[in-house]
Amino acid sequence: MNDIAMTVIGNVVNDVEMRFTPSGEPVAKFRVASSTRRYDRVHERWVDG
Repeated sequence: MNDIAMTVIGNVVNDVEMRFTPSGEPVAKFRVASSTRRYDRVHERWVDG
């Protein structure tokens, strides 16, 4: 099995759907809402984009 570690930042906006591949591997499906952000190098902070 190939595992992929991932960090997602945002708000889950629906119920997580658990499914399985034909070989029985679990798969999660969900939607994430997030705001666009960018790094302001002049002020050295993150701002809404």
